[in-house]
Parts: sequence; C-alpha cells; structure tokens
Amino acid sequence: MKQIILPTDFSKNAGNAFDWALMLARRSEATINLLHAYHFHVSENPTPEKLEMFEEKFKNLIDEARNKPGAGTFPTFKIWLRSELAADAIFNLSISLPADLVIMGTQGVGELEGLIMGSVTSKIVAESTVPVWVIPSKADFFVPETFVFATTLDVNQISSLKKIASIAGFFDAQIEVVHIQTPSEKFDQTRLDQFEAELRKAADSGTFRFNLFQSISVEDGLAEFCEHKENAVICMVHEKRNFLSTLFERSHSKKMTLHSHIPLIIFPLLP
Repeated sequence: MKQIILPTDFSKNAGNAFDWALMLARRSEATINLLHAYHFHVSENPTPEKLEMFEEKFKNLIDEARNKPGAGTFPTFKIWLRSELAADAIFNLSISLPADLVIMGTQGVGELEGLIMGSVTSKIVAESTVPVWVIPSKADFFVPETFVFATTLDVNQISSLKKIASIAGFFDAQIEVVHIQTPSEKFDQTRLDQFEAELRKAADSGTFRFNLFQSISVEDGLAEFCEHKENAVICMVHEKRNFLSTLFERSHSKKMTLHSHIPLIIFPLLP
C-alpha cells in the first residue's frame, strides 16, 4: 500500500472518510493524496481568492489530523486541486500515480452546486480499476477486526483475496468469506465444491474461513451476518454488466454502497 486517494468536497461526511484514510495510512505508511475537484461553467474562471480558500481548507484538514490520536507514524500528504469533474479527476489521478486505493464518503454535499459525493461515489464504484473503500454517512468509526468477503461463488473473485488480505494485515484482522444463499437461487453443489477447492488453494495468501449463510436477500443476509462479527468491513467484487441488465437491476455492490451503514470495499473484477 503506497498511494491512497482521498477525494474531498470538505463536507462532514468527507471528513469521516478522512479519519479512515488517516488510520490506514498510519499503519501502512502510505501517502494520502487529498483531492478536490472544482468545476465552473465555461464563462467562469476561478478567482485567486477561491483557490486560496481551497488551499487553506486543505491545510486545516492536515493540521487537524496532527492532533488526532492513532497508531503508526504520521503519513505524508499530497494536495491535488483539479479543474475537472470530480469523477474524471479521481480516475485520472488514480492512473497517473498510480493509486492502490480510493477512500471516499457517501452523501456528502459540497459547497459548489452539483458536486454530490453520492453520485460521484456510484460512478467511481462502477468504473474504477482500483479498489474503492466507501464510508457511508452513518457509519461509526472503528478499527476493523473482521473483513467479510461476500462472494457469488465465482472462482474469478478469489484473486481479490490477496488484496483483501494485504489490507486486513495492517489491522491483524480476520477474513470471513461468505456466500448468501437466497430462496431465488438454485443450490449448485458442484459450483460450491469448486469454489471451496479454489479457496483452499489461495490459503497461502492468508487464512480464510468459508461460510454459507441463508437469507431472504443478499443485503439482509450480509447485515445479519455482520451483526455477529466485531467491527466488520464488507468486501465485494463489482462485476461489469451489460447496459440492458443495469436498467432493470442494480448490482449488489451498488445497493450496499447506497444503503449500508457498514464500511464497504469494492474491488474491480480482475481479468
């Protein structure tokens, strides 16, 4: 873990995400790249006073962080002020660094009209090529003790376990792999056996315990499963879907992003 991107619109919820980024960076000794994107109409130009205001806000964030208690050394910060749409700025910076992780909050509303972190987060989740750690507005701050990897039993998802294990290692946290079996899903013993066999092969990346959990829906099942785990963070793989399917059904990862109170790390499906 070397480079973390922390987009901010200077809202309260973006501040919550800042605490999580600071915690991880202190433990991993990663650099926090503070990013604010501003977008003006073509007829407008940012004034020097406006740009100075943004820079002062960055400075205040870093000064406040120095007074926050926490394990590990104080991280290095880099400041990025981009005249781009927020999603474009995040994508471009994640490629140019390159970034290992994006940490961002949901439902924060910035000072500039139209910059709504919820919509930006959804776009980043859908298109990012790096993992995105989403901090819901109502999530309490805690030191993670369990990383719950929710799987659809697709063996291609197992490759994400190495990245999950690397993040969990900074917290000495446990990893629980869980598949939520819903009434609408036809049980497939062969597929389950194949997944468990591939999971055992990946055990050199860490110790993973597999769980089969029944519930009326994936969302309800994950919420219930995490109730019995200490300070849990949910991990999911976002799989690209074709345009027609997304018109009629949101992916599980989007539902969790928009509605969960539990922090969520969403991994792109690796080729």
